[in-house]
Amino acid sequence: MGQPWGIGAHYRAAWLFADRSLRPLQRMVAEVKGITASNLKRRVDEGNRQDEIAQLAMTFNQMLSGLEHAFENQKSFVAHASHELRTPLANVLGTLETASAYDTELPAAKRSIDSAVEEIQKVIDLTNGLLALAKADDTSFARAPVSLDDVVLQAVDACKLRYPGRPIQVDFGTWPESVEEVFGMRGNAQLLQTAVLNLLDNACKYSDQSVRVQLGYQTRHTLQLTVADTGPGLPPEEAARVLEPLFRGRNGHDKPGYGLGLAITQKIIQVHTGRLVLDSRVGQGTTVTVLLPAA
Repeated sequence: MGQPWGIGAHYRAAWLFADRSLRPLQRMVAEVKGITASNLKRRVDEGNRQDEIAQLAMTFNQMLSGLEHAFENQKSFVAHASHELRTPLANVLGTLETASAYDTELPAAKRSIDSAVEEIQKVIDLTNGLLALAKADDTSFARAPVSLDDVVLQAVDACKLRYPGRPIQVDFGTWPESVEEVFGMRGNAQLLQTAVLNLLDNACKYSDQSVRVQLGYQTRHTLQLTVADTGPGLPPEEAARVLEPLFRGRNGHDKPGYGLGLAITQKIIQVHTGRLVLDSRVGQGTTVTVLLPAA
Protein backbone atom coordinates (compact mmCIF):
# COMPACT_ATOMS: atom_id res chain seq x y z
CA MET A 1 0.00 0.00 0.00
CA GLY A 2 3.01 2.30 0.57
CA GLN A 3 4.20 2.21 -3.08
CA PRO A 4 1.09 3.79 -4.67
CA TRP A 5 1.23 6.60 -2.11
CA GLY A 6 4.91 7.10 -2.95
CA ILE A 7 4.16 7.28 -6.66
CA GLY A 8 1.26 9.67 -6.05
CA ALA A 9 3.44 11.92 -3.95
CA HIS A 10 6.06 11.90 -6.69
CA TYR A 11 3.48 12.94 -9.29
CA ARG A 12 2.14 15.66 -7.00
CA ALA A 13 5.63 17.00 -6.41
CA ALA A 14 6.33 16.97 -10.17
CA TRP A 15 3.03 18.76 -10.82
CA LEU A 16 3.80 21.41 -8.20
CA PHE A 17 7.29 21.92 -9.65
CA ALA A 18 5.92 22.25 -13.18
CA ASP A 19 3.22 24.64 -11.98
CA ARG A 20 5.77 26.87 -10.27
CA SER A 21 8.05 26.75 -13.30
CA LEU A 22 5.26 27.77 -15.65
CA ARG A 23 3.89 30.59 -13.52
CA PRO A 24 6.33 33.19 -14.93
CA LEU A 25 5.34 32.16 -18.46
CA GLN A 26 1.65 32.31 -17.57
CA ARG A 27 2.19 35.77 -16.09
CA MET A 28 4.05 36.84 -19.22
CA VAL A 29 1.23 35.56 -21.46
CA ALA A 30 -1.31 37.53 -19.42
CA GLU A 31 0.85 40.68 -19.70
CA VAL A 32 1.29 40.22 -23.45
CA LYS A 33 -2.47 39.84 -23.95
CA GLY A 34 -2.92 43.23 -22.30
CA ILE A 35 -0.64 44.99 -24.80
CA THR A 36 -2.39 46.42 -27.88
CA ALA A 37 -1.65 49.02 -30.54
CA SER A 38 -3.09 51.70 -28.25
CA ASN A 39 -0.74 51.00 -25.32
CA LEU A 40 2.56 49.94 -26.88
CA LYS A 41 4.44 51.77 -24.14
CA ARG A 42 3.68 48.91 -21.75
CA ARG A 43 6.40 46.34 -21.15
CA VAL A 44 6.62 42.78 -19.84
CA ASP A 45 8.14 42.17 -16.39
CA GLU A 46 11.75 41.10 -16.96
CA GLY A 47 12.10 39.33 -13.60
CA ASN A 48 15.68 38.77 -12.51
CA ARG A 49 17.05 39.60 -16.03
CA GLN A 50 19.25 36.50 -15.84
CA ASP A 51 17.40 33.22 -16.46
CA GLU A 52 15.93 32.02 -19.77
CA ILE A 53 12.44 33.36 -19.05
CA ALA A 54 13.88 36.78 -18.21
CA GLN A 55 15.86 36.70 -21.46
CA LEU A 56 12.65 35.93 -23.34
CA ALA A 57 10.90 38.86 -21.64
CA MET A 58 13.81 41.21 -22.47
CA THR A 59 13.76 40.11 -26.11
CA PHE A 60 10.02 40.69 -26.27
CA ASN A 61 10.43 44.16 -24.76
CA GLN A 62 13.05 45.00 -27.37
CA MET A 63 10.58 43.98 -30.06
CA LEU A 64 7.90 46.15 -28.42
CA SER A 65 10.28 49.12 -28.43
CA GLY A 66 10.84 48.64 -32.16
CA LEU A 67 7.10 48.39 -32.80
CA GLU A 68 6.40 51.48 -30.71
CA HIS A 69 9.04 53.44 -32.63
CA ALA A 70 7.61 52.26 -35.97
CA PHE A 71 4.06 53.20 -34.95
CA GLU A 72 5.17 56.66 -33.81
CA ASN A 73 7.04 57.21 -37.07
CA GLN A 74 4.01 56.08 -39.05
CA LYS A 75 1.69 58.45 -37.16
CA SER A 76 4.11 61.33 -37.64
CA PHE A 77 4.50 60.52 -41.33
CA VAL A 78 0.74 60.42 -41.94
CA ALA A 79 0.26 63.69 -40.04
CA HIS A 80 2.98 65.47 -42.02
CA ALA A 81 1.78 64.04 -45.36
CA SER A 82 -1.78 65.14 -44.61
CA HIS A 83 -0.59 68.63 -43.73
CA GLU A 84 1.56 68.93 -46.86
CA LEU A 85 -1.29 67.76 -49.10
CA ARG A 86 -3.96 69.85 -47.40
CA THR A 87 -2.32 73.22 -48.14
CA PRO A 88 -2.07 72.98 -51.96
CA LEU A 89 -5.47 71.30 -52.20
CA ALA A 90 -7.05 74.11 -50.16
CA ASN A 91 -5.30 76.64 -52.40
CA VAL A 92 -6.65 74.94 -55.54
CA LEU A 93 -10.17 74.90 -54.15
CA GLY A 94 -10.01 78.56 -53.12
CA THR A 95 -8.60 79.63 -56.48
CA LEU A 96 -11.24 77.75 -58.47
CA GLU A 97 -14.07 79.00 -56.25
CA THR A 98 -12.87 82.60 -56.65
CA ALA A 99 -12.47 82.15 -60.39
CA SER A 100 -15.95 80.69 -60.71
CA ALA A 101 -17.50 83.58 -58.78
CA TYR A 102 -15.53 86.59 -60.03
CA ASP A 103 -13.44 85.85 -63.14
CA THR A 104 -15.66 87.08 -65.97
CA GLU A 105 -12.85 87.89 -68.41
CA LEU A 106 -10.42 85.50 -70.09
CA PRO A 107 -7.14 87.04 -68.75
CA ALA A 108 -8.35 86.82 -65.15
CA ALA A 109 -9.61 83.29 -65.68
CA LYS A 110 -6.27 82.28 -67.20
CA ARG A 111 -4.36 83.64 -64.19
CA SER A 112 -6.58 81.59 -61.89
CA ILE A 113 -6.10 78.48 -64.01
CA ASP A 114 -2.31 78.95 -64.01
CA SER A 115 -2.34 79.32 -60.22
CA ALA A 116 -4.45 76.17 -59.83
CA VAL A 117 -2.15 74.24 -62.18
CA GLU A 118 0.87 75.27 -60.08
CA GLU A 119 -0.76 74.03 -56.88
CA ILE A 120 -1.88 70.78 -58.50
CA GLN A 121 1.70 70.23 -59.67
CA LYS A 122 2.80 70.49 -56.03
CA VAL A 123 0.30 67.76 -55.12
CA ILE A 124 1.58 65.57 -57.96
CA ASP A 125 5.22 66.09 -56.93
CA LEU A 126 4.46 65.23 -53.32
CA THR A 127 2.43 62.16 -54.31
CA ASN A 128 5.23 60.96 -56.60
CA GLY A 129 7.68 61.43 -53.74
CA LEU A 130 5.52 59.40 -51.38
CA LEU A 131 5.20 56.64 -53.98
CA ALA A 132 8.95 56.65 -54.50
CA LEU A 133 9.43 56.33 -50.75
CA ALA A 134 7.08 53.32 -50.66
CA LYS A 135 8.83 51.76 -53.65
CA ALA A 136 12.23 52.22 -52.02
CA ASP A 137 11.09 49.85 -49.25
CA ASP A 138 10.55 47.02 -51.76
CA THR A 139 13.35 44.47 -51.52
CA SER A 140 12.02 42.23 -54.30
CA PHE A 141 13.68 44.13 -57.18
CA ALA A 142 16.02 42.26 -59.51
CA ARG A 143 19.71 42.67 -58.73
CA ALA A 144 22.28 42.85 -61.49
CA PRO A 145 25.93 43.90 -61.84
CA VAL A 146 26.21 47.69 -61.50
CA SER A 147 29.17 49.99 -62.12
CA LEU A 148 28.75 52.58 -59.38
CA ASP A 149 31.11 55.02 -61.12
CA ASP A 150 28.77 55.09 -64.14
CA VAL A 151 25.80 55.64 -61.83
CA VAL A 152 27.59 58.57 -60.15
CA LEU A 153 28.60 60.22 -63.43
CA GLN A 154 25.07 59.93 -64.85
CA ALA A 155 23.64 61.46 -61.67
CA VAL A 156 26.20 64.30 -61.88
CA ASP A 157 25.22 65.03 -65.49
CA ALA A 158 21.53 65.12 -64.53
CA CYS A 159 22.24 67.44 -61.59
CA LYS A 160 24.24 69.83 -63.78
CA LEU A 161 21.15 70.23 -65.96
CA ARG A 162 19.13 71.20 -62.87
CA TYR A 163 21.81 73.60 -61.62
CA PRO A 164 23.62 75.01 -64.67
CA GLY A 165 26.86 76.70 -63.76
CA ARG A 166 27.11 74.99 -60.37
CA PRO A 167 30.56 73.33 -60.16
CA ILE A 168 30.50 69.67 -59.13
CA GLN A 169 33.94 68.20 -58.52
CA VAL A 170 34.19 64.43 -58.96
CA ASP A 171 37.18 62.44 -57.71
CA PHE A 172 37.79 58.72 -57.91
CA GLY A 173 39.97 57.25 -55.21
CA THR A 174 42.30 54.31 -55.45
CA TRP A 175 41.13 50.71 -55.42
CA PRO A 176 42.63 47.42 -54.21
CA GLU A 177 44.75 45.59 -56.77
CA SER A 178 42.77 42.37 -56.29
CA VAL A 179 39.48 43.96 -57.42
CA GLU A 180 38.24 42.41 -60.65
CA GLU A 181 35.42 44.89 -61.38
CA VAL A 182 36.43 48.37 -60.21
CA PHE A 183 33.55 50.12 -58.41
CA GLY A 184 31.36 47.13 -59.22
CA MET A 185 28.46 45.94 -57.07
CA ARG A 186 25.13 44.16 -57.37
CA GLY A 187 21.89 46.11 -57.23
CA ASN A 188 19.43 48.19 -59.19
CA ALA A 189 21.13 50.93 -61.23
CA GLN A 190 17.99 53.07 -61.51
CA LEU A 191 17.35 53.09 -57.76
CA LEU A 192 21.01 53.80 -57.02
CA GLN A 193 21.04 56.68 -59.50
CA THR A 194 17.95 58.11 -57.79
CA ALA A 195 19.75 57.90 -54.45
CA VAL A 196 22.92 59.62 -55.72
CA LEU A 197 20.91 62.27 -57.58
CA ASN A 198 18.95 63.05 -54.40
CA LEU A 199 22.23 63.57 -52.51
CA LEU A 200 23.61 65.83 -55.25
CA ASP A 201 20.35 67.77 -55.53
CA ASN A 202 20.31 68.37 -51.80
CA ALA A 203 23.94 69.52 -51.80
CA CYS A 204 23.43 71.88 -54.75
CA LYS A 205 20.17 73.23 -53.33
CA TYR A 206 21.78 74.36 -50.07
CA SER A 207 25.24 75.36 -51.31
CA ASP A 208 26.16 78.23 -53.65
CA GLN A 209 29.72 76.97 -53.99
CA SER A 210 31.12 73.79 -55.51
CA VAL A 211 29.92 70.35 -54.44
CA ARG A 212 32.55 67.66 -53.95
CA VAL A 213 31.90 64.02 -54.85
CA GLN A 214 34.36 61.24 -54.11
CA LEU A 215 34.02 57.53 -54.90
CA GLY A 216 36.48 55.00 -53.57
CA TYR A 217 36.93 51.97 -51.34
CA GLN A 218 36.71 51.98 -47.58
CA THR A 219 37.87 48.34 -47.57
CA ARG A 220 38.32 45.60 -50.16
CA HIS A 221 34.64 44.70 -49.79
CA THR A 222 33.10 48.12 -49.18
CA LEU A 223 32.55 51.00 -51.60
CA GLN A 224 32.49 54.52 -50.17
CA LEU A 225 30.70 57.46 -51.80
CA THR A 226 30.99 60.92 -50.24
CA VAL A 227 28.99 64.02 -51.21
CA ALA A 228 30.05 67.23 -49.45
CA ASP A 229 28.75 70.79 -49.68
CA THR A 230 29.64 74.13 -48.11
CA GLY A 231 26.08 75.11 -47.24
CA PRO A 232 24.74 76.51 -43.97
CA GLY A 233 24.72 73.12 -42.25
CA LEU A 234 22.29 71.89 -39.63
CA PRO A 235 22.24 72.11 -35.83
CA PRO A 236 22.56 68.71 -34.07
CA GLU A 237 18.85 68.45 -33.20
CA GLU A 238 17.87 68.91 -36.87
CA ALA A 239 20.69 66.73 -38.23
CA ALA A 240 19.39 63.90 -36.04
CA ARG A 241 15.98 64.09 -37.77
CA VAL A 242 16.85 65.07 -41.32
CA LEU A 243 16.51 61.48 -42.59
CA GLU A 244 12.91 61.29 -41.37
CA PRO A 245 10.29 61.50 -44.16
CA LEU A 246 8.83 65.00 -44.64
CA PHE A 247 11.16 66.62 -42.11
CA ARG A 248 12.81 69.89 -43.14
CA GLY A 249 15.14 72.07 -41.14
CA ARG A 250 14.52 75.74 -40.52
CA ASN A 251 16.73 76.75 -43.43
CA GLY A 252 14.79 74.50 -45.82
CA HIS A 253 11.32 76.04 -45.73
CA ASP A 254 12.18 78.53 -48.45
CA LYS A 255 13.63 75.81 -50.70
CA PRO A 256 11.65 73.64 -53.14
CA GLY A 257 10.89 70.11 -52.01
CA TYR A 258 9.04 68.23 -49.29
CA GLY A 259 11.76 66.61 -47.19
CA LEU A 260 11.54 63.24 -48.93
CA GLY A 261 14.81 63.06 -50.88
CA LEU A 262 17.10 61.95 -48.06
CA ALA A 263 14.48 59.56 -46.66
CA ILE A 264 14.14 57.91 -50.08
CA THR A 265 17.93 57.75 -50.43
CA GLN A 266 18.33 56.09 -47.05
CA LYS A 267 15.71 53.46 -47.93
CA ILE A 268 17.45 52.71 -51.23
CA ILE A 269 20.82 52.37 -49.51
CA GLN A 270 19.32 50.12 -46.83
CA VAL A 271 17.71 47.72 -49.32
CA HIS A 272 21.14 47.45 -50.95
CA THR A 273 22.45 46.41 -47.49
CA GLY A 274 24.42 49.64 -47.25
CA ARG A 275 24.66 52.43 -44.72
CA LEU A 276 24.25 56.21 -44.89
CA VAL A 277 26.06 58.52 -42.47
CA LEU A 278 25.37 62.27 -42.30
CA ASP A 279 27.71 64.81 -40.72
CA SER A 280 26.38 68.38 -40.71
CA ARG A 281 27.85 71.40 -38.92
CA VAL A 282 26.42 74.88 -38.76
CA GLY A 283 28.41 77.29 -40.91
CA GLN A 284 30.59 74.53 -42.38
CA GLY A 285 28.28 72.45 -44.54
CA THR A 286 27.09 68.87 -44.75
CA THR A 287 28.90 65.68 -45.72
CA VAL A 288 26.98 62.51 -46.54
CA THR A 289 28.88 59.23 -46.69
CA VAL A 290 27.36 56.13 -48.29
CA LEU A 291 28.85 52.66 -47.73
CA LEU A 292 27.82 49.86 -50.08
CA PRO A 293 28.97 46.25 -50.49
CA ALA A 294 31.40 45.84 -53.37
CA ALA A 295 31.12 43.01 -55.85
